[in-house]
Amino acid sequence: MKLPDGDTGAMWRWGVNRMKDNESSSFGKWKKLTVVFAVLLVLPLITAAVVFFIGGDLLAKAQQIPVVSMILPDAEERKAKKRVEVLERRLEEAEEIIEEQETMLEMLEQQLLEKEEEIRDLWEQNEELEAESQEKRLSHEEREQRLSDLARIYAGMSASRAASILENLTLTEAALILQHMKEAEQARILARMSPQFAADLSVVLKDLDQVENPDMAALQERIVLLMESVEQAESRISIQRMVSTFEQMAPDQAARIFTAMEGEAAEFRLAATIMANMGDAQRSLILENMEPDIAKTYIRAIAE
Repeated sequence: MKLPDGDTGAMWRWGVNRMKDNESSSFGKWKKLTVVFAVLLVLPLITAAVVFFIGGDLLAKAQQIPVVSMILPDAEERKAKKRVEVLERRLEEAEEIIEEQETMLEMLEQQLLEKEEEIRDLWEQNEELEAESQEKRLSHEEREQRLSDLARIYAGMSASRAASILENLTLTEAALILQHMKEAEQARILARMSPQFAADLSVVLKDLDQVENPDMAALQERIVLLMESVEQAESRISIQRMVSTFEQMAPDQAARIFTAMEGEAAEFRLAATIMANMGDAQRSLILENMEPDIAKTYIRAIAE
């Protein structure tokens, strides 16, 4: 705007207009600056919201915008932060897995200790059972051997004598002994027993295999007593046989044998027992053929 020459009023109007033009120009500039700043402030917020709801692709594009890229985080920084977050999550997951594994390991160790304790208990029980089984096997073998010995002794007796002894036992005990004899020997002894006992014993013999775990301690104790009584019976049988033998000898021959037996104490007792069981007539004939002193010794022993 050109300044007017010499006219004061015109100059005043010119000044006023100039001021108005300046004020209008300044206001327009400030208005433009305000709009620019407002856009710069609002645009990042809109961009961030769009990225949040839509995704990272738009964020990458937004970073290519000059003004927006200045206020948005750097892509490498963002990736690094994301990697750190991923690694932190993985670390937490790994720590949880390790904690679970440690807990599981403790449980397994406890179970292992319990299993080892159970195995030790089972070994101890197994050893005890083996010891008991060995004792039972030995006991069974001993019992069978004793019963076989008894059966052999009774089978060697006369049927009537064996029957009379067996009838004093229980049916089970008598059956156990007869079981170890041959059938012919069993029949011979059963024939000499009372009909009722023999019938009952025959029934027990048939069912004997079903008898489980009899009272072997009591039975074995009775068997020991039986063996002693059988030995005594067997001794008596032997003496009877010797008595019969001496009675069939000539008196002078028998006297010489008895005289020879007089020197040893054991033989003398046996000879005196034989003579005590002889008939009076035969014994008198033998004593008459002895030396008087030896005959008197035998007479005193027989009288006792």
